[in-house]
Amino acid sequence: MGRGGLHDCNHHFYGGFWRGEASVRSGMIFTALLVLGSIGTFTFAVSVGTNYFLDGGYRERIRTKRIQRIMNGLQGHVIVCGWGHAHKGVIIESD
Repeated sequence: MGRGGLHDCNHHFYGGFWRGEASVRSGMIFTALLVLGSIGTFTFAVSVGTNYFLDGGYRERIRTKRIQRIMNGLQGHVIVCGWGHAHKGVIIESD
């Protein structure tokens, strides 16, 4: 009389799976695809992060925040873009 259960002679433990069943093969394929997908996602994330720092995206973001903070602190100021005779008259009149 056999002991049954885990000690059946038709089932062998192999790399985290019980070998000998049809569902095991599909489980192994699913796990392999999951691992490959995880590696792909990790590689993509590292690539995007590296590109962000090497292209200077973080510097531009810091610069934009600093300028925005300075502009939010200004009150009663007029920003003039350009300088010429027409602008000179506008600036004198606004004072």
